[in-house]
Amino acid sequence: MHTFPEHRETAENRSCYKITEYFRINSPDEGELFLGGIHPDFQGQGIYLSFLCRAMEWCLSKNARRIVISTQLDNIAVQKVLTRFGFEITKGYYTFHKWFD
Repeated sequence: MHTFPEHRETAENRSCYKITEYFRINSPDEGELFLGGIHPDFQGQGIYLSFLCRAMEWCLSKNARRIVISTQLDNIAVQKVLTRFGFEITKGYYTFHKWFD
């Protein structure tokens, strides 16, 4: 898979919330949204939905016809937003992280 430079949207301490989201083009017709996060104090306010719209617009501006998004299996709130937008769950797997000190 050929990966192109990613685009990063960040709003920190703007209106007292922190948001980070990354999106990139994986191939000429596929975009990807990854590592989206909303501070827990500001979840449930439609902020992720706004970033999802922005990511879709950006991917479309790069002529992507398909968008891939991953989230944790137990992140039901994000899965609900994605299915409302017409995304389909195609696979699921657990990811384990290990931190090294």
